[in-house]
Amino acid sequence: MTGDCIFLPLGPTMFATAKIDSLTLKALDRSLAIIEFTRDGQILRANANFLKVVGYGPDEVRGQHHRIFVDPDYAAGPEYQNFWKRLASKD
Repeated sequence: MTGDCIFLPLGPTMFATAKIDSLTLKALDRSLAIIEFTRDGQILRANANFLKVVGYGPDEVRGQHHRIFVDPDYAAGPEYQNFWKRLASKD
């Protein structure tokens, strides 16, 4: 490791952290079910693995709130509401 960069010898060249991060993210995207939210619970993106598990298409979830994945009674309850309030208030 040199400074803030991690270098891996790959043949005659070395790749910096940004390249490793990109490769790692691509590998994770291929092998895990991943969904991204805003801090208030709006769905920004879900990868193909996630969509396959939940049985939705990308246009069916993008822009929706996380509550589409939970029981309506739970979503209406204080625990769920407070979770999103706490998350939205983080800097």
